[in-house]
Amino acid sequence: MEVRAIAKNIKGSVQKVKIPVDVVRGMSVDDALPILEYMPKKAAKDVYKVLFSARANAINNYNLNPDHLYIKEIRVDKARRLKRYKSGSRGRVKPISREFSTVSVSIVDILTEAENATVKEEKITKTHSKKEVVKKKSKVVTDKAKKTNKK
Repeated sequence: MEVRAIAKNIKGSVQKVKIPVDVVRGMSVDDALPILEYMPKKAAKDVYKVLFSARANAINNYNLNPDHLYIKEIRVDKARRLKRYKSGSRGRVKPISREFSTVSVSIVDILTEAENATVKEEKITKTHSKKEVVKKKSKVVTDKAKKTNKK
Protein backbone atom coordinates (compact mmCIF):
# COMPACT_ATOMS: atom_id res chain seq x y z
CA MET A 1 0.00 0.00 0.00
CA GLU A 2 1.46 3.31 -1.10
CA VAL A 3 0.66 6.33 1.07
CA ARG A 4 1.28 9.87 -0.16
CA ALA A 5 1.61 13.33 1.36
CA ILE A 6 2.29 16.62 -0.40
CA ALA A 7 3.41 19.99 0.96
CA LYS A 8 2.92 22.90 -1.41
CA ASN A 9 4.51 26.36 -1.42
CA ILE A 10 7.42 25.68 0.91
CA LYS A 11 9.57 28.79 1.21
CA GLY A 12 12.91 28.10 -0.42
CA SER A 13 14.23 27.19 -3.83
CA VAL A 14 14.27 23.65 -5.14
CA GLN A 15 18.05 23.56 -4.82
CA LYS A 16 17.91 24.40 -1.10
CA VAL A 17 15.07 21.99 -0.27
CA LYS A 18 16.77 19.13 -2.13
CA ILE A 19 19.61 18.96 0.40
CA PRO A 20 17.62 17.34 3.25
CA VAL A 21 15.52 15.33 0.77
CA ASP A 22 18.62 13.68 -0.73
CA VAL A 23 19.82 12.70 2.74
CA VAL A 24 16.68 10.71 3.65
CA ARG A 25 15.81 9.24 0.23
CA GLY A 26 15.34 5.45 0.47
CA MET A 27 15.56 5.27 4.27
CA SER A 28 13.04 3.84 6.65
CA VAL A 29 10.66 6.42 8.07
CA ASP A 30 11.72 5.79 11.68
CA ASP A 31 15.37 6.45 10.76
CA ALA A 32 14.65 9.52 8.63
CA LEU A 33 12.50 11.48 11.12
CA PRO A 34 15.20 12.03 13.80
CA ILE A 35 17.74 12.96 11.14
CA LEU A 36 15.43 15.63 9.72
CA GLU A 37 14.45 16.87 13.16
CA TYR A 38 18.02 17.77 14.13
CA MET A 39 19.38 18.77 10.72
CA PRO A 40 20.51 22.44 10.74
CA LYS A 41 18.66 23.44 7.57
CA LYS A 42 15.49 25.50 7.41
CA ALA A 43 13.96 23.25 4.74
CA ALA A 44 14.54 20.13 6.88
CA LYS A 45 11.74 21.25 9.21
CA ASP A 46 9.25 21.36 6.32
CA VAL A 47 10.39 17.99 4.94
CA TYR A 48 10.02 16.55 8.45
CA LYS A 49 6.43 17.77 8.60
CA VAL A 50 5.55 16.18 5.25
CA LEU A 51 7.17 12.86 6.17
CA PHE A 52 5.46 12.85 9.56
CA SER A 53 2.12 13.54 7.86
CA ALA A 54 2.62 10.64 5.43
CA ARG A 55 3.48 8.37 8.37
CA ALA A 56 0.35 9.50 10.24
CA ASN A 57 -1.76 8.86 7.12
CA ALA A 58 -0.38 5.34 6.87
CA ILE A 59 -1.05 4.55 10.53
CA ASN A 60 -4.46 6.17 10.92
CA ASN A 61 -6.06 5.69 7.49
CA TYR A 62 -4.58 2.37 6.35
CA ASN A 63 -3.71 0.68 9.67
CA LEU A 64 -0.12 -0.02 8.59
CA ASN A 65 2.62 -0.93 11.04
CA PRO A 66 4.90 2.11 11.58
CA ASP A 67 7.97 -0.11 12.04
CA HIS A 68 7.76 -1.46 8.46
CA LEU A 69 7.42 1.84 6.59
CA TYR A 70 10.12 3.13 4.26
CA ILE A 71 10.39 6.01 1.79
CA LYS A 72 9.66 4.79 -1.72
CA GLU A 73 9.77 8.16 -3.44
CA ILE A 74 10.46 11.68 -2.29
CA ARG A 75 10.86 14.55 -4.71
CA VAL A 76 11.00 18.31 -4.86
CA ASP A 77 9.31 20.29 -7.64
CA LYS A 78 9.03 23.96 -8.51
CA ALA A 79 6.08 25.90 -7.18
CA ARG A 80 5.14 29.53 -7.62
CA ARG A 81 7.61 32.38 -7.80
CA LEU A 82 7.03 35.85 -6.40
CA LYS A 83 8.57 38.55 -8.55
CA ARG A 84 9.59 41.69 -6.73
CA TYR A 85 11.70 44.69 -7.63
CA LYS A 86 14.20 46.76 -5.72
CA SER A 87 15.34 50.20 -6.69
CA GLY A 88 18.93 50.43 -7.82
CA SER A 89 21.40 53.18 -8.55
CA ARG A 90 20.77 55.75 -11.30
CA GLY A 91 17.04 55.11 -11.27
CA ARG A 92 17.31 51.49 -12.35
CA VAL A 93 15.28 48.54 -11.09
CA LYS A 94 16.79 45.28 -9.84
CA PRO A 95 14.56 42.18 -10.02
CA ILE A 96 14.18 39.90 -7.00
CA SER A 97 12.48 36.50 -7.28
CA ARG A 98 11.33 34.61 -4.20
CA GLU A 99 11.05 30.94 -5.07
CA PHE A 100 8.82 28.31 -3.50
CA SER A 101 8.86 24.53 -3.88
CA THR A 102 6.60 21.49 -3.48
CA VAL A 103 7.63 18.31 -1.65
CA SER A 104 5.92 15.00 -2.51
CA VAL A 105 6.47 11.90 -0.36
CA SER A 106 5.22 8.37 -0.93
CA ILE A 107 5.91 5.70 1.67
CA VAL A 108 5.34 1.96 1.44
CA ASP A 109 4.97 -0.93 3.88
CA ILE A 110 7.89 -3.32 3.31
CA LEU A 111 5.87 -6.46 3.98
CA THR A 112 3.08 -5.68 1.53
CA GLU A 113 5.63 -4.73 -1.13
CA ALA A 114 7.39 -8.08 -0.71
CA GLU A 115 4.09 -9.94 -1.08
CA ASN A 116 3.19 -7.95 -4.20
CA ALA A 117 6.62 -8.62 -5.71
CA THR A 118 6.25 -12.40 -5.32
CA VAL A 119 2.81 -12.29 -6.92
CA LYS A 120 4.17 -10.26 -9.85
CA GLU A 121 7.06 -12.71 -10.32
CA GLU A 122 4.62 -15.62 -10.46
CA LYS A 123 2.52 -13.80 -13.07
CA ILE A 124 5.60 -12.99 -15.15
CA THR A 125 6.81 -16.60 -15.19
CA LYS A 126 3.36 -17.81 -16.22
CA THR A 127 3.12 -15.30 -19.08
CA HIS A 128 6.65 -16.05 -20.28
CA SER A 129 5.92 -19.75 -20.50
CA LYS A 130 2.82 -19.02 -22.63
CA LYS A 131 4.81 -16.73 -24.93
CA GLU A 132 7.50 -19.37 -25.40
CA VAL A 133 4.87 -21.91 -26.44
CA VAL A 134 3.45 -19.46 -28.97
CA LYS A 135 6.94 -18.72 -30.33
CA LYS A 136 7.69 -22.42 -30.72
CA LYS A 137 4.41 -22.98 -32.57
CA SER A 138 5.11 -20.07 -34.90
CA LYS A 139 8.59 -21.42 -35.66
CA VAL A 140 7.09 -24.78 -36.61
CA VAL A 141 4.59 -23.08 -38.92
CA THR A 142 7.30 -20.96 -40.57
CA ASP A 143 9.54 -24.01 -41.02
CA LYS A 144 6.72 -25.85 -42.79
CA ALA A 145 6.11 -22.83 -45.02
CA LYS A 146 9.79 -22.69 -45.98
CA LYS A 147 9.80 -26.38 -46.90
CA THR A 148 6.75 -26.00 -49.12
CA ASN A 149 8.29 -22.97 -50.86
CA LYS A 150 11.50 -24.88 -51.63
CA LYS A 151 9.63 -27.62 -53.50
